[in-house]
Amino acid sequence: MKIIGFRSGTKSIRFAILEQSAQEIKCINLDTENEIKIPANISNVADQIEWMNEEIERIFRQNPDIVKAMIKSPEFTNSDTTAKRTTNYFDSILLLNAKKFKKQVSTKLYKQIGVKRVDVKTRAESLCGVTSKKWDEQIADAICVANIGFQ
Repeated sequence: MKIIGFRSGTKSIRFAILEQSAQEIKCINLDTENEIKIPANISNVADQIEWMNEEIERIFRQNPDIVKAMIKSPEFTNSDTTAKRTTNYFDSILLLNAKKFKKQVSTKLYKQIGVKRVDVKTRAESLCGVTSKKWDEQIADAICVANIGFQ
């Protein structure tokens, strides 16, 4: 079974595709494509959303055997920012595409994943190892949220 985990940021979406066979869980894209980064020449939010939508569709088309999409949602705070709104727009694209491609979909916060932000990189590393480049909290979030989908 394959599950994809997503973590949106203001300029990119990190994703991890986890595969479970027997009792082993493996991140199959750890050292291949795991970030969809908005090109620098696309500055308009509407254009960013359109471009990101096309990229998410591509990921789902290239991975038809994914059964579930898990999204690490932003934590709730008392203030809203432009950056946080952009992240929410990207999460909406993820939700719509998961439904379009007929995948089970769920959003989770850290408490629901069972990890704290300060510990997410350590937890992800213990699950799958680290990426060969750009190891950060976003890809760790994607790994941890995908992993919870197996439970």
